[in-house]
Amino acid sequence: MDRFTEKEVEFLIDLKYATIGS
Repeated sequence: MDRFTEKEVEFLIDLKYATIGS
């Protein structure tokens, strides 16, 4: 996961949960 910064990881996780939650 060295390719991603912490903020990018958090952003991707947010997107994932937002998609699942809808």
